[in-house]
Amino acid sequence: MPRTELRSGFSFLEILAATIFLMVCLTFLYSTLSSSQRGTADSYRETIAYTLAGEAVEWVAGLGYERLCEIARTPGNVVESRLGLGSFRPVAAVAYDDGSTATYPEDYTPFERKVEVIPDVAARLVLVRVTVQAREFGFIRRHGIVLERIVGADY
Repeated sequence: MPRTELRSGFSFLEILAATIFLMVCLTFLYSTLSSSQRGTADSYRETIAYTLAGEAVEWVAGLGYERLCEIARTPGNVVESRLGLGSFRPVAAVAYDDGSTATYPEDYTPFERKVEVIPDVAARLVLVRVTVQAREFGFIRRHGIVLERIVGADY
């Protein structure tokens, strides 16, 4: 009776297949974690942009209909120059109507915002529009956050 030898261990093809399978799994795991991290960072920046836009909308709308109409009628007034109406300004450079500036955390510094006051005298309404966008690595992102609020004479 011939004697059969028992061999233990793995063949080269088995090791190669297991290595390829492991590399594919690790690549998938890395890409999933990487996209999750990018998504979290984008969500964080979007939250900051909404916060900055909401702050500006509430503050400007709080000036009231009469004052907003006066600001829109007299270009070059103090409030317009401090807010930088109609142009993008870094958030840290915006001053309130009393001349004070808000201090923001470091994460807010790459953002800039534009405040627009658009009166509709016939309807006795003023549209306050705030656009916030971020600078990333010196470039402006293609889209920003836009919030609008209507301020009326009767409410």
